[in-house]
Amino acid sequence: MGSIVGGFLLPHDPMMFTHPDAPDAPVRDRVHEAYREISRRLAALDPTTVVIIGTDHYILFGPGCLPQLLIATGDLDGPVERLPGLARGPLPDNAPLARHIAGHGHRHGVDWAVAPTFTADHSVVIPYHLVAEPLGLPVIPVYLACGVEPLLPLARAVRAGEAIREAVEAAGEDERVAVIGSGGISHWVGTAEMGRIDSGFDRMVLDRVAAGDTAALA
Repeated sequence: MGSIVGGFLLPHDPMMFTHPDAPDAPVRDRVHEAYREISRRLAALDPTTVVIIGTDHYILFGPGCLPQLLIATGDLDGPVERLPGLARGPLPDNAPLARHIAGHGHRHGVDWAVAPTFTADHSVVIPYHLVAEPLGLPVIPVYLACGVEPLLPLARAVRAGEAIREAVEAAGEDERVAVIGSGGISHWVGTAEMGRIDSGFDRMVLDRVAAGDTAALA
């Protein structure tokens, strides 16, 4: 039987790689130390695999096909973008567990799209590179459609998280899985509000995450 041993939320801002000198040094150092702290906490959980839940940016998918829920179940590489200091290359996978999560979901009402071969974008590769790669962990990428319409309804996002937990707990192997949610909060990509920060909203979301209040989040 497997178990979810921990969960983390973190941003995946590509400007850390494209414009590393943009913030003042104390701000930059504080941000990178936060990632190192997450990596230390992750190591303390002794996980066997990390599931990284990323977001579509209209880079991997487009108007021809925009899956709302996708799990990568086989050979992985990335990132698909060209980012300074982050070369594209293979990523270690846990294909048996990924296929189990997909199949378990299909049998229990979760309509995962499945990618047996997959090139991840920065929303998976940046957190992997900064947090999980130093620990040599295999990764299972999950993508949610939350960048362009039709957006994934929030209740379905909650159900996807529940389905991952249920599948891991039903796994035959003794998997210890950590989950990383990769994204932003007050984060209006591609709109007039882009760049504005709503600290009150951010704190409200984080408080509900810390309390495990998925009903309020949805």
